[in-house]
Amino acid sequence: MLHEGYPVNAFRRMRMRNFTVACRPIAAPSVSLSVRSCGIAVGKQQAQRRIVGGDDAGFGSFPWQAYIRIGSSSICKILQMQHAYVDIRANWLEAVLDRERLHNTWFNDPLTISALRSQARLRNVYKVIGTKDGCDRCGGSLISRRHVVTAGHCVARAQPRHVRVTLGDYVINSAAEPLPAYTFGVRAIKVHPLFKFTPQADRFDVAVLTLDRSVHYMPHIAPICLPERGSDFLGQYGWAAGWGALSPGSRLRPRTLQAVDVPVLDNRVCERWHRANGINVVIYPEMLCAGYRGGGKDSCQGDSGGPLMLERSGRWYLIGVVSAGYSCASRGQPGIYHRVAHTVDWISHATTLS
Repeated sequence: MLHEGYPVNAFRRMRMRNFTVACRPIAAPSVSLSVRSCGIAVGKQQAQRRIVGGDDAGFGSFPWQAYIRIGSSSICKILQMQHAYVDIRANWLEAVLDRERLHNTWFNDPLTISALRSQARLRNVYKVIGTKDGCDRCGGSLISRRHVVTAGHCVARAQPRHVRVTLGDYVINSAAEPLPAYTFGVRAIKVHPLFKFTPQADRFDVAVLTLDRSVHYMPHIAPICLPERGSDFLGQYGWAAGWGALSPGSRLRPRTLQAVDVPVLDNRVCERWHRANGINVVIYPEMLCAGYRGGGKDSCQGDSGGPLMLERSGRWYLIGVVSAGYSCASRGQPGIYHRVAHTVDWISHATTLS
């Protein structure tokens, strides 16, 4: 999990002070599980230090973690080769891209988009870099039996029928896990009404997905708590998790869920650190930064939409959504997240509408 030299909006991603939280109770699951409320992780938390700078999370450590795939069948058919270049006639692919209204969010990697466009201009051939799974990947967080929170930029131009959400996954495409993963369709996508694509970090970068059926809570599938509106997490350490790149610019993605610990920063400090690197970024109130001055640990390409989490008294809270960054784990360039406490009322309301 890391974030390189340009905005990565399309990538993505302990002392308590003035911290209040609101936990939405859930019904008791029908399996043998003592969890009767949100934010309880039954699995052992094993994360130490690779997402960039983190390590394997441990099965069941973050049972709300969602793995989201976005893409139409046309685009997915193009992207079935792993780490390979595929020559495609430009006129055919242009028709597909126009029909699907392709945006950066399909690929999670601006280098791929750049390659698509430049190859079309220079040689009338697209070089498409595909992955085994195909389509775009994002993360998300289960907050109720029917709802998952993710980044707005991941799904703003997607159709519900093109989105699949997998819960309970730990090692992607593995059949050897203690409990199985479950994949859901999406019935509705609600993007924050003030969401906006920008050349910098996207504004109000949050969305709520309504699943096509109710989630059956299990030891490795459970919701995370939401914080109180206006909660301040400055100076506290959170965890980011996902299946994103392990190094900047890498097209390789780990199969095993990664997690890394990062401190929450003051927005003005975050701006100063970026400006010291020649990056004139504005961190708005609905955003927060998390990371280290010296770098080394971060979320990265492919982690977008995933959670920034904080634990208090054995209960976990969703404090951020992986949104953007100008590099991955680089000095003075911490990750930029959507601040959940700023829009928690909207998130809660969105879950009542469907």
